Amino acid sequence: MKVLQVVCGGAWGGGSVVVRSIVQGLLARGDRVWVVCSDDENARKFAETGASVVRPPLWLRPIN
Repeated sequence: MKVLQVVCGGAWGGGSVVVRSIVQGLLARGDRVWVVCSDDENARKFAETGASVVRPPLWLRPIN
């Protein structure tokens, strides 16, 4: 299966940690996973998990 996760917001924590657990489970069963995020720390941690990271070039501020 191909899965796209979108992580909105700021620094690592909360929702990002939950999404990382989901991503790890998906990768473990052989799915292809992409994560869209704007934060450098989130991008690094998801890349370390093994997901493909997408950095949108025009996402200029956090979504509230």
